[in-house]
Amino acid sequence: MKFAYLKPWLILSSILFLVFVLLGDRFLPEPLGPASAQTRVTLNEFFIGLIPQWERKTNPYERTEEALEQEQSGGQAPAK
Repeated sequence: MKFAYLKPWLILSSILFLVFVLLGDRFLPEPLGPASAQTRVTLNEFFIGLIPQWERKTNPYERTEEALEQEQSGGQAPAK
C-alpha cells in the first residue's frame, strides 16, 4: 500500500486529540487547558447542530384537556 506509513500516525494523533479534548482542561497548564475546554464546547455545539430541532405537529394533551373541561362544565361539550 502506498500510504501505509500514515496509518500509525493517524491512529496516534486521533488518540492524542481525544485525550486533549476529554482530559486537557484538568491536567494541562493555563494556555492549553482552556483551549481544550473550548474545543470540547465547540465540538458539542457542532454535533448538536447536526440534529434538527423536532417540533410537535399536534398537542398530545388536547384530548385530555378537553375531557377535563367537559367534566368541569357539567358534562356539556365545549364550544369550538
